[in-house]
Amino acid sequence: MHRQSRQNDNGDVWMPNTYTLEVRMYQDIDDYDIIQWNGKDYTILSIQIDRPLMCKRLEISQKNE
Repeated sequence: MHRQSRQNDNGDVWMPNTYTLEVRMYQDIDDYDIIQWNGKDYTILSIQIDRPLMCKRLEISQKNE
């Protein structure tokens, strides 16, 4: 888990959580997908492909709702 500085979304100040998540290479994932994990929604910040390990490394951030 990575922490970022506070964000101000429409007057709401909150501390977003960012995580790195690895999935198998064959998973059909693109930049605009929403990840649902542990009952919360996350947006994808970046996708890195690791061919030797056959995985995609996703940098995700919790959505403020």
